[in-house]
Amino acid sequence: ADNYGGLGLSINLNNIYDFKRTIRFGLNILGPATGNLLTINDLNPTTHRYLQYGVANQKPTIMGGTGVEIIKDKLFAGIGFTAIAGGGGAILLKDVPLSPNTVTPNQQVLLQVKPVVNPIYGIAFTFGKFSGGVSYRRETALAVNSLGARAQTTLLGIQLDFDVALYDLFSPRKWAYGFAYRPNGKWLFSFDMNRELWSQLGYKNKFVGTEFMSRTKASYSEPFHLVDVTVLRAGTEYKWSDSFRIRGGIARRPKATPDIPGANNWIDFDRMIYTAGFSYILFPGTRFLENLKNPVVIDAVLDYQELKAMKIYKYAPTPKNPNYSVGGNVWHVGFSATMFF
Repeated sequence: ADNYGGLGLSINLNNIYDFKRTIRFGLNILGPATGNLLTINDLNPTTHRYLQYGVANQKPTIMGGTGVEIIKDKLFAGIGFTAIAGGGGAILLKDVPLSPNTVTPNQQVLLQVKPVVNPIYGIAFTFGKFSGGVSYRRETALAVNSLGARAQTTLLGIQLDFDVALYDLFSPRKWAYGFAYRPNGKWLFSFDMNRELWSQLGYKNKFVGTEFMSRTKASYSEPFHLVDVTVLRAGTEYKWSDSFRIRGGIARRPKATPDIPGANNWIDFDRMIYTAGFSYILFPGTRFLENLKNPVVIDAVLDYQELKAMKIYKYAPTPKNPNYSVGGNVWHVGFSATMFF
């Protein structure tokens, strides 16, 4: 399970200087509950591993953006970024005993990782009861290529040279399109579609411009590929009162991994996502809050993801790489508080 805490800040620059147009700046920081600065996992296609699950997500993230009102109350444009915090680490590589069992070397090779900044561009419009928008996010990846290392065995002083390459934390290039309709003051209906270009992750990644596997893996591991996916979402909001709003939504997210019957074991799921939530606004002057000067918005959400069960049949199953079945579900509960100054 992933546990995160977040802190967000939004500033209307028109409150500082009258630009005749609304200009807003926002900043959001997310931190994993584990306290890890950064966790990197070497991508090994022969090892069972989830895409974007578990420890691969344990990284602090900083998000920011600026939105500008181009045509008053009609057209808006924005630019933002997502930054992955950097850090340092080590790879253990020395005194490898010759054994048929798994062994752990004990020499450290220091590794420094710099922050990666991912730009996002968007434009939105509103016209009467209709509104919509388009955004574009570039792909990012963390890569350490051709990290030379040497290990020495405890028998006969044999030295072994290693060619180590790491690649993780890939986020695909994404186009997002959204549309909303508000028929009256009570109801809001929305629909959006995301096109995620996972196929750009490969032995020769277009963005990184280098191979993300060591030469050994490139030679002896089976090639694999991911496919582009289209994520569809629909939702509605009902305004029960000035203080209380109810929301619900549904989404379909196909898996980016094709069925892999060989030695590779990349696992992802076709999934249906169901979401329900509400917002409650605490207005100044309400009972028990006589001294409150500005509204406070309390949001809560419950999210259920149904991971479609599937059976993987191998061309040549072995005890170490057998046929297997996967499936399950994911629950998510979230709370947030928005305060205005």
